[in-house]
Amino acid sequence: MSATAGRDEVPRLEPFARGRLGGVLTVLANAIPLFGVLLWGWDVGFLMALFWAENLVLGGINVGRMLAADPANVFYWAFKLFLIPFFCVHFGMFTAGHGLFVMQLFTGGGGPDDLEMPWDLLSSFVALYPALPAALAGIALVHLVHTWADFISTGAYRRVNPMALMFQPYSRIVVLHVTLIFGGFAVEALGEPLAALVVLLALKTAIDLGLWVFGGTPGAKDSALAKRLQV
Repeated sequence: MSATAGRDEVPRLEPFARGRLGGVLTVLANAIPLFGVLLWGWDVGFLMALFWAENLVLGGINVGRMLAADPANVFYWAFKLFLIPFFCVHFGMFTAGHGLFVMQLFTGGGGPDDLEMPWDLLSSFVALYPALPAALAGIALVHLVHTWADFISTGAYRRVNPMALMFQPYSRIVVLHVTLIFGGFAVEALGEPLAALVVLLALKTAIDLGLWVFGGTPGAKDSALAKRLQV
């Protein structure tokens, strides 16, 4: 098999091997908003703002993953000079539009007067929900550990195509947030009872688990970590 073919046909970590570690980390990330709902009375607007802000964290992590992808390939380093700025601009516009939609539907706010970047919306969400940065920091920490386990420790970063990484965050947003927006509407229609908020979080956790088990980073199979995770 040629080097090019090997790079294009990168194997994935088997679903059940991925699930053992990924499942624990995914549940930990989603336990943060669960505690917020149960202990501090976070409402559906807070949850939707937090879910949206989580996309910014994942987008930032994805930039680091793209930068680290296949570091021995000189061509990729030249390609990244175009690919990474393009991703930042495109993903930024995508998440800004998505965030404005969330703000108008679930928080009753109109958003910033001059919407140029996602952090304009993030500032508006923080003004509405002062606890948002702390919750987001906890989720970001879990995602960083997740990235280390899936991307660094497995050696996947040495074999992955940065172009494949560029599209990963979009599939998560489409699958997860379309479902959650409809779920958020249902919770609001029911008057935001505690049980409905918990069900919404359970739905997000289930989708996150599915996306992790059957998605994740190409190139993680046959690594030392993968063998330790085999069931």
